[in-house]
Amino acid sequence: MLSDFNALDWTVFAILAIAIHIVGYHVHRRYTIQRLLVIREELDQIKLRQVTGGDVDAKRRETELMQRAERLLGSIGIDPYEHLRDGRNPDSESSPLV
Repeated sequence: MLSDFNALDWTVFAILAIAIHIVGYHVHRRYTIQRLLVIREELDQIKLRQVTGGDVDAKRRETELMQRAERLLGSIGIDPYEHLRDGRNPDSESSPLV
């Protein structure tokens, strides 16, 4: 069966495999970014409740959300602590995190 494939068939198959991989990567990245935005909203809500004094478990929940965000960033190949190891200031305009 595999011997029935010619060079053109293998080329088309390879191009399709690469295209599927690229599309899958971008879909995964978009989903991850959406999840990170949701986490950021949740963190903002926690901070607001901490200011008003209405959330007892805020620190635990905040830690859980930060760990989830770190895992999501890692899943798309972003190291959230790279700027700390490089000695860069994350608040400067040259930082990629701004």
